[in-house]
Amino acid sequence: MVAVFLFVLTLVGAWCAPNVLQDGDFEAGSPTRAWSCSCDMTLSPDSHTGSHSVKVHNRRSRSGPAQVVPVQPGHRYSFTAYIQLLNQLPGHLYHGVNINVDVVTTTGSHHHDKMGKSPYIQLGTGWHLIGGDYLIPNDTKTFKVYIEVDQPQVNYLLDSATFEEVLPLRNFRSAADDRIEKLRKANVTIKLSGSHIDPSGLTVDLEQTYSEFIIASALHADMIVDPNYKKYQDFFYQNFEWGVPANALKWKGTERKEGHLRYSKPFTAVDALLKHGKKVKGHNIFWDVVKNIPTWQYNKSGAELKRLMAKRIHELVGGLKGKLQHWDVNNENLHGDFYEQKLKDPNITMWMFRETHKADPAVKLFLNDYNIVKSQMSTFAYLDQATTFRKSGVPVGGIGIQSHMTPPVDLAAVKFRLDQVAKAGLPIMITELDVDTADEQEKARIYEDLYRLYYSHRAVEGIVQWHFWSGGIGKPHAVLTEGPDVTPNAAGRIVRQLVWEDWRTNQTLPISRDHDVNIRAFKGEYKLRVKHHGKVIREEDFNLGQAGVDLTVSLSGSGAYPQVSHVLIG
Repeated sequence: MVAVFLFVLTLVGAWCAPNVLQDGDFEAGSPTRAWSCSCDMTLSPDSHTGSHSVKVHNRRSRSGPAQVVPVQPGHRYSFTAYIQLLNQLPGHLYHGVNINVDVVTTTGSHHHDKMGKSPYIQLGTGWHLIGGDYLIPNDTKTFKVYIEVDQPQVNYLLDSATFEEVLPLRNFRSAADDRIEKLRKANVTIKLSGSHIDPSGLTVDLEQTYSEFIIASALHADMIVDPNYKKYQDFFYQNFEWGVPANALKWKGTERKEGHLRYSKPFTAVDALLKHGKKVKGHNIFWDVVKNIPTWQYNKSGAELKRLMAKRIHELVGGLKGKLQHWDVNNENLHGDFYEQKLKDPNITMWMFRETHKADPAVKLFLNDYNIVKSQMSTFAYLDQATTFRKSGVPVGGIGIQSHMTPPVDLAAVKFRLDQVAKAGLPIMITELDVDTADEQEKARIYEDLYRLYYSHRAVEGIVQWHFWSGGIGKPHAVLTEGPDVTPNAAGRIVRQLVWEDWRTNQTLPISRDHDVNIRAFKGEYKLRVKHHGKVIREEDFNLGQAGVDLTVSLSGSGAYPQVSHVLIG
């Protein structure tokens, strides 16, 4: 028996308005005029927006408020609302809310599916966003969307409900390239000053040594240091600027048997990456999904387990303090709550973030989860979780979005979901990107589209390729390189073209007193080389950020033998 909040959606041929629900804000005076329900619906002054919400209580069946809404087959729609629990049953840390659908086809058959789910709605924590999106099947006759609360005795307030169409992408590539030009580039001005000499044959080289946008890959901690995998290492070091030890830092990787610590392998890998000038993202401190918990933890008491969790933070995070840029703190928390249930603490993930921050205040801490952009299932729950963490003062520095894709990929849906998560106001990392298909050309096309979509999105600060080589992984069709020589396939070639050629600035330009250099360049770290007839007479490092940079090269010496006394970076 579950609590059901029901909408009945029927078809019309007209274009849908932005929000086609009637009285979705419950301000019309009487909710029963637009909504029907086998429950009591009364207006409440406790509202999310406006003056009223609706109180749903004394439900006499699974059905909650229902409304007829116009839809069009073949179109994608999103549903959102805000819910606040009025009671919580004994023994429950929270209650789950599912947004389900019942599609009645033109032949009269029923198809039941989920539109989205929010597993951790707590009493006393205010309003929570719930929602999802759904592609209306072409043979749809009637479409119902309903909210299920996991216990029928739970009463709740509802407000700010919307049902809107997700618009298709128009001119995707040109629009994305326009965003890239505005978002990822900044102005560089270089001019000469100093003595009155004006030598001929002066040029400036701009070599981009690091990209502001993070280009990373997951890697095997053993292979990155094993001399038998030199070609693997060479490809990584030549094509990625960040590394992510994929499994070696996980609790199962460092302590599969209680008390038998195995930090040497991942710590050695981290040191090797740093020695090669790479930056490192840590993955992960905790993983809340039962099957990924070391089995020796299953029978621990809550108090003992929390002591061990604190010990792990001290050893792992403290042991790598100052070496990592990012940490994934509690992996896939929307899909597992082992630690919450064992410790009887619905906010233990917040504790994890706070304790990790104490252990290394400089490292940026991330949520990390799946079914955020690949499917509609957890998009709005993730947005709500990130927003709740921020409001609670949790030191969350970013949102990790896994991106394990299989064809077909609906770019419009991916972008819509990405846009929703971005509303949390936190940087986004695409943490686990791969495209699993044996069709090499299809894979290359999807990789190109996804890299372009993510690179052009204002909230996204980087992409982690989830492994690049076919050796030693479970999805050999998802990778960018193959064979003993780590040879790029079609997808690998297009990704390298984008990342290292199309989205990189490496130029040689003439300069004189009458001809300043003014260009747009991709943001990141640079080495400036001033040359006279091809001979380097000065090198200077600088960083190009959003504000742009002005470089003034101060000349001295003679026209035949110019020198650079200094470079002013302003």
